[in-house]
Amino acid sequence: MLTKKMSAKNIELPPSMVKVSPSRCCNEDWVVIVIKNVFPSKKNWKTGNFHDPNEKDPSVSQLKWLKRTAEFSDMYQRLFRGFGVSKKVLDRYYNQMKRSAAAIKHSHLVGVADPTGQLPPGKVFISGYVGDKRGVRRLFGEVHTKVILSRSPALLPSDAKLLEVVGSKPPQMTRENWKHLCSLRFGLVVFSRPLDGMPSLPYQVGEGDLDGDLFLCVFAPMVLQSLDKSKCGAKKELKVRFPSTANGVLSREDVSTDDPPVDSTDSGSSRCLDFLSDAQKKFLDVYHLATQSALIGELYSTCNKKIDKHGFDHGDVELLSRAYKDSLDLKKHCLTIELPTKLHGEIRKNVRKVIKSVPETNDGQNNSTDDDSSEDDEGYQSDKSDQSGAKTDNDEGSDPKVAANDDSSDESTGTSGSEDGYIDY
Repeated sequence: MLTKKMSAKNIELPPSMVKVSPSRCCNEDWVVIVIKNVFPSKKNWKTGNFHDPNEKDPSVSQLKWLKRTAEFSDMYQRLFRGFGVSKKVLDRYYNQMKRSAAAIKHSHLVGVADPTGQLPPGKVFISGYVGDKRGVRRLFGEVHTKVILSRSPALLPSDAKLLEVVGSKPPQMTRENWKHLCSLRFGLVVFSRPLDGMPSLPYQVGEGDLDGDLFLCVFAPMVLQSLDKSKCGAKKELKVRFPSTANGVLSREDVSTDDPPVDSTDSGSSRCLDFLSDAQKKFLDVYHLATQSALIGELYSTCNKKIDKHGFDHGDVELLSRAYKDSLDLKKHCLTIELPTKLHGEIRKNVRKVIKSVPETNDGQNNSTDDDSSEDDEGYQSDKSDQSGAKTDNDEGSDPKVAANDDSSDESTGTSGSEDGYIDY
C-alpha cells in the first residue's frame, strides 16, 4: 500500500513489492507496478457523502446499498458479545439502521501509514468529515474521539483495539501537513508510527498490515457506551500495547516477537527468483487447492463451535484460531498448519493430511475437555446458527474460501520512508 506524500516525485520500492526478478535483457532503471485498487474506493465515497453535511444527499439506491451492507457479520457479532456488548444493544443498533441510514455508525476503512510521521504514537487519524449533534460539519476526530478497530478474521478479543482518534492538529505537526490530512476524503484510517520496541498499530489490530487491509471501524455511540459499562475481562485486550518506560527498559510482553523488523539489505531478488515457478506449481495442484479451501471452512467452523460452547478463554480456541489464520495464507505461502494431535479428531479426515501434529503444551492453557461449561462474561450468548457456516467479513462480507484466493501480499515491511517520495508500511 503506497500513500502519496505532498511533494512526491519518486516511490520507494520495498522488497515485499518485488514479485518478479530483474530483466535479463534490459538495464533501464524502471519498474512496472500493478495497481489493484485506488482509495478511497467508490463505496467509501458513497459513505463519506452520506455523513458529510456539505455533500449532496444520497440517492434511493445508495440508501438501500448502505442498509444492505451495514449489518455486522456473525464473526463480529460474536466478538462484540465477547467484550460484553449485549445482543440487546446490537439488535437496537440494527433496528435504528433499518429505520434510518443516518444511524449507520461503522464502516470499512483501508489502512495507510502516516505520510507526515507526526501523528502521536498509539493514535490514528480518520479522514473525512461528519455532522455533529447539531448537524454542523466537523472533522471526523472532533466528533468521534474513540473508535473500535478490528480486522477479518477476528476470532479472538486481541483482534480488536479501542483507539483514540486525532481531531485537532498535534503540537509537533506542521500546518501544511495537517492541512494535507484534513483534505483527504472519508475512507482512510491513518496509523501513527510506533515507538521503538512497540508493535505496529496495524499488527496489534488482528495482525494486520498496510498492503490494502480493510479495517472495520465502529463509532456507534450506543456500542461504545455499552462497551464502556461492561465489566468483561476480555476488555483488557482492547488496550494498545506500549513499551514500558520504567527505567528505560522494555517489558518482555510489550515487545512483539511475531512482527520482525525488515531486513533493509534484502533487495528482494533472492525471494522473487522462484516466485512465478512456485506459484505455477501451487495453482496446477488442483487437489491440494480444493483440500486447502475445505480446510479453511472446517477450521473456522470448529473454532466458532468452541467459542460458542466454552468462550474465548478456552485453550483450544487460540490454537484453532491460529490454525485458521495460517490456513488463509496456504495458497500464497508455503506454510504448515500445526495442531496438537488431540484436536485432529475434530477435523474431517479428508483434510487432515495438510495438518502437522505438534506436541501438546503443559502450561495448563490448552484444556480440551468438552464439558458443558459456557462463557460467563457479560453479554455473551451462543450463536448456534453460525456453527455450520464459514463466513467472515473481509470487506462487507466474504467467504473464507474466497478470501484465501486473495493474492495481495501480507508481508510486513516496517515503517521505512522516503523524504521526497512515497511512504510504505
